[in-house]
Amino acid sequence: MRNWILCSLLVLFLAACGGSPEGPTPTATSPVTVTETPELAPPPTAIIAPTLPPDPTATSDMRLPPERWQEWPIVPAVTGRAIEIYRLGLTLGNDPHAFSKVGDCQNVKAAFMGFFDDPERYILNQDYQYLQETIDQFSGYFNTDGQAVKGGFNAATVLSPLWANPEVCLAGENPLECELRITKPVIVFVSFEVWWEGRTEAEYEKYMRQIIETVMAHGSVPILATKADNVEGDHGLNLTTARLAHEYDLPLWNFWLAVQPLPYHGLDPVRDDGFHISTEGWNVRSFTGLQNLDSIWKGLRDVDTAVALTATPTSTPATLTGFLPTPATGPWLATTQEGLIFGMAVRDGGKYQPQGVYLFDLEAQTTATLLGTGWDFQARSPGGTTFLVNLGSLLYETDGLALRQVSPDFYPYGMTGAMYLEDGSIVFIEAGEGSTQLVHMQVDGGDRQVLTDPGEAPIELYASSDGIRLTWESGSCSGYHVCDRQGAWLTDMQSGESRFLNGLLHPLLSPDGEAMI
Repeated sequence: MRNWILCSLLVLFLAACGGSPEGPTPTATSPVTVTETPELAPPPTAIIAPTLPPDPTATSDMRLPPERWQEWPIVPAVTGRAIEIYRLGLTLGNDPHAFSKVGDCQNVKAAFMGFFDDPERYILNQDYQYLQETIDQFSGYFNTDGQAVKGGFNAATVLSPLWANPEVCLAGENPLECELRITKPVIVFVSFEVWWEGRTEAEYEKYMRQIIETVMAHGSVPILATKADNVEGDHGLNLTTARLAHEYDLPLWNFWLAVQPLPYHGLDPVRDDGFHISTEGWNVRSFTGLQNLDSIWKGLRDVDTAVALTATPTSTPATLTGFLPTPATGPWLATTQEGLIFGMAVRDGGKYQPQGVYLFDLEAQTTATLLGTGWDFQARSPGGTTFLVNLGSLLYETDGLALRQVSPDFYPYGMTGAMYLEDGSIVFIEAGEGSTQLVHMQVDGGDRQVLTDPGEAPIELYASSDGIRLTWESGSCSGYHVCDRQGAWLTDMQSGESRFLNGLLHPLLSPDGEAMI
């Protein structure tokens, strides 16, 4: 037995996961004191917790295969991919003092780590004083429920705009995108326990991939988590989670292993539903969650002292190499001249959702996925070797091997919001203060020029015939491809003048730029 953590937290789960927190009566070995009312009990003088095998300190997973996920450590070391994502996030302006939670009822502040924001509700003994630095670093974010955590959420609902809070989220934005935009976290816990009958592991994997790639593209490091329960009967969701962590080279918090020494393996014997965890399980969850945050944050912080721990935006484009977990099928870079690049969308609940970017090889008559669900295609470069793609408000240029950020404030709702000119420079629509604006800049991020005046509100671009005259549509959008078009404009890039084309909607210019329909 060993000393662990001293807490006087009242752990109340309440309606977040359904019902009241009934469970075994706390004993002298319980790592938490529980009362029947929301009043805090006096801190205990001594609490001994069960030893957690293996010793829960940051250690490499040694890249064991996912099939051996039950042997992976409770607390992983930082990974190479995590370091790369973290550096990208700092260039995007992410807050090094912020972390987020993405998940269901087992992640709400009342159940998971919320008490670390109140020094009167926990005591760290001598062996764990090192964790105080991490508590101080992320002060204010423990006892917070962001936009992507809620009782009843699952891997599908956090990706649906129907579940976003309209009071703080933008039109068409899903809860995950909303949370990443508002909080700008450097680390994100991704943990889902609930999966409903009839849904397959393949569907869970599909949604989890989109969550992972969305978090990564925002420059936030995902920490994936196993779960204590086995409601599916074969540990299939934990295995899938481990496979994704292995494939993307991301940290995995093995919560399942952490609760194995506890009575009933951390599950509540009173409810006996195979899902809800016990009081002891809640304490282990918060404590090992903190250890994971500590291990990954300090690993990111210490690996490269040249990276400043302040969120300082820079004009240097951020690049995320090897973003795709595996190369697209076939030699697509060599066949783009003979193929079609396109995006797809589906209608879901009255709204359209981007479904990815694809290459159709005209010669082989095959289709390869270039970027998965949530990504949208914007334009192809004159030489055909690079493309403009976006994931919500993040606009990137890609050659299929690396993603280079163009703008974190792209306006993604019109049919086409970005394009190349003949000289290889880029024009795109950016969300400004209270409106949108048309921006022209070089590929390397230099010579940035705003082409429109405040209030002109561009929402859509049309192909330029000569690279000098730009035609675009003004208006407003309430969601992805749900727009009210109010009229077309013509902007002369040489003079910088724009004029309203009264009465014209959806104009199409002739090749010489002299006629319009």
